[in-house]
Amino acid sequence: MYINSIAIENFRTFRKTEIEFVRPDADFNELGFPKPQFPNIKLLLGNNGMGKTTLLKAIALAALGPAVSDSGIYPYRLIRREPKAGLKNVELASIKATFTPHGQDRSEGIGQIESSVKVQKRGDLESLRWDRADEKRWHPIFSSESDAFFFVGFGATRRVEKKQQQVDFGSRTEKSVSRAGDGDCRFTSAIEKGHDGGSSAEAVQSRQIVDGFTASKSAHANCARSFKRLFETNPAEAQAVFDCAVEFIRSIS
Repeated sequence: MYINSIAIENFRTFRKTEIEFVRPDADFNELGFPKPQFPNIKLLLGNNGMGKTTLLKAIALAALGPAVSDSGIYPYRLIRREPKAGLKNVELASIKATFTPHGQDRSEGIGQIESSVKVQKRGDLESLRWDRADEKRWHPIFSSESDAFFFVGFGATRRVEKKQQQVDFGSRTEKSVSRAGDGDCRFTSAIEKGHDGGSSAEAVQSRQIVDGFTASKSAHANCARSFKRLFETNPAEAQAVFDCAVEFIRSIS
């Protein structure tokens, strides 16, 4: 399927937004810009914490259609939580999208199809549900004979250089490895020292380090938050992940 549009409300970083996408068969002259070299590829570009992963998650959930509630996906903190005190948190998030089927979808004779998914909060848990009465056009999604699949991913470096910047990749790799090693050690040590909730100066300083790494403006926010959650739920596994990372960093430095 080709995604035509998506509307997201109260879903993670997005309070409310609508996005229109360009399809390969679009009239680019009418749109006012040259036809891309790869018109079937959509590029998401943005800083950490701006919602790239959230948008991909929303598209993935919408693309499952009525199969979303039976997909085995565990919804974790998908409903937006307001960052400022005084703003009321909501208990419902919605994703609405329109798609145009491709031949691989085995949806001959079907034009545009619509998807509507709700994320409902129940206490500390969240659940996914399909929110449209008409699901007949989506029936091929339940078939294992479909040749279609959905794949999302990040680029190898997740970094964009300034256009005029001359980049020394060897130097950058060496410095980034050094920073990664130092940063991982500081962060892991800080979690260990500040995790017990003590009031000593060392514990307070450790929690400040953790807060710095997990802050939205931090370049390492996503990785730091994931590692912190893993440490809080399974310290042994977190230590194993850390040891593997250190070994890898040393092997390429």
